[in-house]
Amino acid sequence: MEKINEIINNEELRKLLTIIHLVLKSRGQGGKMFTVRYYGYPDDSAQFDGYYSDKGHLGYTSNIIPKSIDETLREFMDNIVDICDDYVGSDSDIDWDEVQRFNFDLIFDFVKKEFNVVFGWEVLETEYSTHEYDLSEDEQFNITIDELGLNNASELKVDFNGGGDSGYIDSIGYDEDGNKYEIDSYLEDLFYDKLSQYGGWEINEGSQGDFIIDVKAKILTFNFGQNYESGQSKGIYRSEFKLSKPQL
Repeated sequence: MEKINEIINNEELRKLLTIIHLVLKSRGQGGKMFTVRYYGYPDDSAQFDGYYSDKGHLGYTSNIIPKSIDETLREFMDNIVDICDDYVGSDSDIDWDEVQRFNFDLIFDFVKKEFNVVFGWEVLETEYSTHEYDLSEDEQFNITIDELGLNNASELKVDFNGGGDSGYIDSIGYDEDGNKYEIDSYLEDLFYDKLSQYGGWEINEGSQGDFIIDVKAKILTFNFGQNYESGQSKGIYRSEFKLSKPQL
């Protein structure tokens, strides 16, 4: 990443950073820090997203950077991120197959006169749990088994899936031989009742799993996998930079 030094120490960029520093101070934001974020997804191009902060907490840059310098600033940042992009997939300590989203935070610390590149990434993890329910005392269960013609089957398996604010239980179940059975309202209500124990099973990253009915033992096994994103970050570059003297 030696080429970043050349970009950071470019006189034109130093002038732009000086203006940004003064603008942030004039708007009561302290002018201590300026962060530009690039974010992207595996096998997709990164996108520009500008942020500012005076305490390290990101905030949207709407109307913060004067339009007269925004385009030039983006050109510099694009050049830096082109270099950083080579990092994606190269760090052997990161399981890149599990990365859902990544970002580069390009941080200009006006107090320490330091420029840092922080790479952040999110992975999707799943927490599994299994629950069993005795249906032997449920009279409607026996009626349903007869109506579906499951008496000669050993088990019935029904999948479910949720995510992005919607979720569903498959309307078709399968026995051990792959035969199909249409799920009736009793089983659908039974399954949704078990899912209701997990508020938000269909929200954001969602969940997935299945319901397996042991027809002979009259046992319902509920296999539930809750998905969640886990974020991590690490600094991958650091250097000093200088500001230009303001023109009076």
